[in-house]
Amino acid sequence: MKIGKSLLVATALSGVSIQISALELLGQVQLINPVHLVSQVSGVLEKVDGQVGESVKSGSKLTTIQAFDYELAVKKQAANLALAKADMTIKQSIYQRYQTLKKKKSLSQNELDVAKADMDSARATVELARIQLAEAKNNLEDTVVVSTIDGIITQRHVESGAWVERGTPLFQVANIDTVRIRFFASQYDLDELRIGMSVELWLEGSRNEKVTARIERIGIQPDDQSKSYPVYVSIDNIDHVYRPGMTVYASTQSSSVKGE
Repeated sequence: MKIGKSLLVATALSGVSIQISALELLGQVQLINPVHLVSQVSGVLEKVDGQVGESVKSGSKLTTIQAFDYELAVKKQAANLALAKADMTIKQSIYQRYQTLKKKKSLSQNELDVAKADMDSARATVELARIQLAEAKNNLEDTVVVSTIDGIITQRHVESGAWVERGTPLFQVANIDTVRIRFFASQYDLDELRIGMSVELWLEGSRNEKVTARIERIGIQPDDQSKSYPVYVSIDNIDHVYRPGMTVYASTQSSSVKGE
């Protein structure tokens, strides 16, 4: 949104006039690549630790899902793997014994082939049991939901005791050490804007505390609602002064020289 445009003309002794056009824009702070955390397993949330506005580190626990059924699943799959290994050992022993008998011509080729097929099937069963055990362990690990980045919790969608399905949104976490600011300019202002142009930014009530940034992108089509073109800049925000949703003002200057 454009909020103002001023025009200043300074005339030097040489008879040269310098025309300075200052364009002021209004924008809003946006997150850069926020992380959406969803439930990887179904179950009841035991405790939701993460609070909106809380700073978290990568690996910080945000909530847990009741793990009893998943612990049982791990034990069950571990037992299935042990049984599959035992069966494979037996089938391997039978096949090796049949190989000896076949060499002595005491066994038909068909019987040896059947024994080999049984052994191969037992090996495949072991591999399947390993995969199922790994899946059960992953599901158990997924009952603990952690942040995957250093940042701030910007959204929380659930409460303790709620039932969640796989894929249910839980949290949004974002790092605001760097933020993006989106401004809107009318089609008449586009000629005065260019990528790389320096702009001064400030928050409402803090005009004396300005930061400088450069235009990174200018939209090629207008926003559906405002019918204005988006203009993007990014700034370092280590002190987290600029927070998502805050209103930001921007001023950019362009000049032209005219001789008399």
